[in-house]
Amino acid sequence: MTAPELKEEVKDLKVEVKELKAEIKAEKQTFSSGMIRLFVGIVTFAIPIIVPILAATPELSSISSSYHKADLARDVYVGLLGMLGFCLLAYRGNAFIENLVASLGGIAAWAAALAPTTCDGCDPLSLPSVVHMLGGITLFLVAGHLCLFSFYKAAKTKDWIKAKRRARCYKVLGILIWTSLAISIIFGVLNFKEMMIPNTFMQTFRPIFWGEFVMLWLFCAAWTIAAKIKWITALVDEVKDKDKIDPVEQIGLKKPEPA
Repeated sequence: MTAPELKEEVKDLKVEVKELKAEIKAEKQTFSSGMIRLFVGIVTFAIPIIVPILAATPELSSISSSYHKADLARDVYVGLLGMLGFCLLAYRGNAFIENLVASLGGIAAWAAALAPTTCDGCDPLSLPSVVHMLGGITLFLVAGHLCLFSFYKAAKTKDWIKAKRRARCYKVLGILIWTSLAISIIFGVLNFKEMMIPNTFMQTFRPIFWGEFVMLWLFCAAWTIAAKIKWITALVDEVKDKDKIDPVEQIGLKKPEPA
């Protein structure tokens, strides 16, 4: 390794130490942004797993349709969305616009929780159904926006390698969230009053259900990575770091043996 390369490595280490000190300081807070991000990851991971199990039916056309299947599934679904809304409203990021967008997502989550979706065969344009639909769409638009702009921008502006990798992850996850949302909306529009897609197709293949499932787990992945939990970020770096040569060993210096 040349002297300029070694100097660059040392610079990266200094920056990482500075970031680590900032993270330790943030963790001392009762509700740090990292902790809230982790809560969001847990909730968005749990919703598409727990709610369909409690609904006790393999024929959910959407996750939110569990509201009409079983009382326990409805209560847990509303409770988890309410927790998600609270976390997003309590979240404080790096910029005013990030906080504003997150708060909009929190309001959208509460709207989707409190206004039930239409039951199968009912009027899809009833007021509660429209509020629920708009709330769900807004929530996933917010999720994609935070990935593609807030999280991506914050990671991209940092100079060290791990931050650059997180930035790429946020970009991919944000694009996938918005793509999944667009596909789900297309299926919903084409199924409106069975205009082009019949209800039998929607009930058999359940594209809305799987779209919501994928978006929630992408949401989970983005916020869990953003929480910077050590074993999660280690997974992101594992493949690219396994062949990395220690700069100390590369210039011929011997590491001290552990005591």
